[in-house]
Amino acid sequence: MSPDLAQQLLLKTLLPLSLLIAAGAIWPRWQSGISIVGLRGEINRLVLNFFAPMLFFAAGASATVDLSILQVPLILGLATLFGLGLAALALFATPLGRGLSRPQRGAIMLASGFGNILFFGYPFLSTVYGEAGARYPFFADMLAATPLLWSVGVWIAFRCGKHAEHASFLSMW
Repeated sequence: MSPDLAQQLLLKTLLPLSLLIAAGAIWPRWQSGISIVGLRGEINRLVLNFFAPMLFFAAGASATVDLSILQVPLILGLATLFGLGLAALALFATPLGRGLSRPQRGAIMLASGFGNILFFGYPFLSTVYGEAGARYPFFADMLAATPLLWSVGVWIAFRCGKHAEHASFLSMW
């Protein structure tokens, strides 16, 4: 990796994420009258309802759909399911998860199975591969990560969470 590419990766990917994390750490000390939970909810709504749809539309409208773009979500979906299976095996069938509660095991499975594909992948791949690489994280997120998170991920959270209700995977839908 060339020094110029490494510098661009730092500036376009890691610096903005670091600044967001730092802002989240500084904000409660600077603005003590604002609810952090409420603010987090508003930021999430802004990202999910405004920024993400604009990015998805821009990527989808300009992308040429071919076999190479459709292979990415397929491979990501299979890798995610395989990784979740390994995490479940490690946490529920080995001594690794023995001292952990079910909610802790579920949280570890969700964190290990679902990454930030879109908002970390887009700046990284567009820096490394240019415009040609920028389309892959969108299709991977739209066609694999998000559907799996809202199906298998919700089921994992439901099965491992603390509540009185019980339901099968299919009855939840």
